[in-house]
Amino acid sequence: MHTFLAASNRQTVSRFLTLFLFSGSLWPASAMVNPAITSIDNLASFDTRLSPGEPAVIFGTNLEPNPSILVGSQAATVLFSSNSQVNFQVPVGVPVGATTVTLTSSTGNSSAAFPIVLTAKAPSFFHSVGLATGPVFATHANGLQITISSPALASEVVTFFMAGLGPTSPAQPVGPTPGGVQFVTITTPVFLVNGVSSQVVSSALAPGTYGYYQVTVRIPANAPTGQLTVSASIGGNNSDSGTIYVNVPYSVGFFQPNGPLWVLDSNGSGAYELSDKVFPFAGQPGAIAVTGDWNGDGHTKVGFYLNGFWVLDYNGNGVYDGTGPGGDKFYAFGGSGPGYVPVTGDWNGDGTTKIGYYHNGFWALDTNGSGIFDAGDAFYGYGGNGAGEIPVVGDWNGDHRSKVGFFFQGLWVLDYDGNGTFTSADKYYNTFPYSAGDIPVFGDWTGDGKTKIGIFRNGFWILDANNNGTYDGVGFGKDKFYGFGGNVGDLPVAADWNGSGTTKIGFYNNGFWVLDYNGNGSYDGTGPGGDRFVAFGGQAGNQPIIGRW
Repeated sequence: MHTFLAASNRQTVSRFLTLFLFSGSLWPASAMVNPAITSIDNLASFDTRLSPGEPAVIFGTNLEPNPSILVGSQAATVLFSSNSQVNFQVPVGVPVGATTVTLTSSTGNSSAAFPIVLTAKAPSFFHSVGLATGPVFATHANGLQITISSPALASEVVTFFMAGLGPTSPAQPVGPTPGGVQFVTITTPVFLVNGVSSQVVSSALAPGTYGYYQVTVRIPANAPTGQLTVSASIGGNNSDSGTIYVNVPYSVGFFQPNGPLWVLDSNGSGAYELSDKVFPFAGQPGAIAVTGDWNGDGHTKVGFYLNGFWVLDYNGNGVYDGTGPGGDKFYAFGGSGPGYVPVTGDWNGDGTTKIGYYHNGFWALDTNGSGIFDAGDAFYGYGGNGAGEIPVVGDWNGDHRSKVGFFFQGLWVLDYDGNGTFTSADKYYNTFPYSAGDIPVFGDWTGDGKTKIGIFRNGFWILDANNNGTYDGVGFGKDKFYGFGGNVGDLPVAADWNGSGTTKIGFYNNGFWVLDYNGNGSYDGTGPGGDRFVAFGGQAGNQPIIGRW
């Protein structure tokens, strides 16, 4: 039995607290013999690695209700007890090395001293459904558990729950970890997802728990789809391994403003089926469709912008529920005059999409996500060449924060360092191929986590794969030149269609999508290993949209 107390999983907490409080019938009245300890494991991975302050579990017989526990000479906090299992927290101040554990029942019967060895760090994952192996317990930014039906996504920031990560600053307190103070691990763990080193955003004790740590980690941008292995080490001490579900492909959809109606290919089949999403989310004539992961759960959600007002389907149910708890977002952020362009991005790198606007060379970005322009936001003067200037947004340097830029008649100016001011660190490209009528395109053409530029011209794609701002021809270490499309009305689209971690090209025309699913730049038909031809949309006025639905 795995008793889990993670503060972010309130239903689990409630269920097990009920067990703690009303479990007196678990012990027969005749069980008044000496308790016997058969094993002691950590409460995360259920192996014998233990450290001070870590939650642990005693298995045995005749353990009896409400026992007291000594680790060496120090009393331990009992978290749960039954006739065959007692969960407890190893005292924070107990010295490392060999020691013993003794359990004494409420009737005064004591077990024999059971030997254990404590190390300063014993990193272990908590696993789902009470298992010692397999999927680890991890959550999206909104606290929902990552499962096969709600997987993590490439570049998403997720939270893993662990034990045994060692000393913190301030020092780990006795008892439950209080809120309001971050007890950060003195040593930052090293994290591997699918064998690839992954960015650790934070590592600290979880508030309200007894020795649980929460480690926020960014899934690698090039992580493949599937059940991927995860492991960690800290101070040379290796954890057990587990798995996490990752699903990264984008799929298509459309917004019909006259409905209003959103139709999203949520199962990725390319055909409209009953399992897809159809939302009558509010809209008005002139509304501009916007999409983003507003709440950080890894799924793209819908919304619209109109005359400075934003209506965002924050909870993702496709219905405007008002702005109360668990509802949606209604923001006034922008202006009602001509020239205001809505923009979205993850301005601060916390894994959630936020809003903003561009107007005549000026950018206002809701960096803190509050929906109002305040002291935590950004206001940049970056652009301003006049009519025809196109605002662009991308993660130019791969630090997981969206940054601004602009394109104007073949000139690209990109805020590479993200400070909103043109400096020597930024990118100024004026030699990349351009002809009148070219459409700028963007994507991570190589899977290194950086957004790169490109051009779509009458069915031809010129992509700056080596990210130097100059077309160097094709070949190893050079750029990409593809012929994909070319009919009148073709609209270029680009996304990671197959979840490989690289952006691939495609086009949309009157309800038909042709997607370079295998990423080789040629249309190979729709057979095994080929591409996608999708009929999804088609009425006049429909706006094509792309997302991880």
